[in-house]
Amino acid sequence: MRSEPGKNQFSPAKAIFFPTHDEEKPIAYMSGFHFPVVVQEFPDVKSSRSDERSSAFSSRNELMHQLTYMLLDCGIPANLTGYLYVRKAILLDYHNADYRGAVYKALYPDVAAYFHTTPSRVERAIRHAIEVGWSRGNIEVLEKYFGYSTNPNRGKPTNSAFIATISDHLQLRCPASPAIKGNGTGKTQFHM
Repeated sequence: MRSEPGKNQFSPAKAIFFPTHDEEKPIAYMSGFHFPVVVQEFPDVKSSRSDERSSAFSSRNELMHQLTYMLLDCGIPANLTGYLYVRKAILLDYHNADYRGAVYKALYPDVAAYFHTTPSRVERAIRHAIEVGWSRGNIEVLEKYFGYSTNPNRGKPTNSAFIATISDHLQLRCPASPAIKGNGTGKTQFHM
C-alpha cells in the first residue's frame, strides 16, 4: 500500500471547524476523513471554589503585571539579576510589612534563600539594578513614584527606601487580598 508523497500515514488527526448556520453545533472535518463529524459540547459547570481560585489567580497575575510594569517603567531592565531580586523583595514586603524594619536581617536572607545565593549578593545586585534604573530611567516617571528624592543632588534612594516606596505604590494599585490581614500588633498574619 503506497501513501501519497508528502503525506504522513501516521500523522495525528486534526480538526478543521466550520461554522454552520442551520445547526447549533459546529461541524468539524477531520483530516483523513471525508465526512463531517459533529462536535459534542459539554455543559460549563463551575464550582464556587474554582471561582475563588480563578479570582485569586487573576489578582496574582494583576499584581505581578503591575509590579513588572512599575519596575520597567522605573528603567530597571529585566535582564539584570537584581531585577529578579528586587521584584521578589517587593513582593515579600507587599505581603508582610514587617520586612521594612529588618531588611538586612530578614528580607535579604529570605530572597537569598529563594534564589540559592547569599544575602550580600542580593543586596549588591539590588543596589546595581536601582543604580541602572536611576541613571537610565525617565525623570518624570521617577518623580511620580519617588517625589522629592529624584533631585540629582540627593542621589538615588537606598535599597530599603526603593523597595518600600514601590511596595506602597503597589499596595495602592492592587490592595492585598482578604487572605492577608493585620492583627493590630504590627505583624501581618497569613490566613489560609
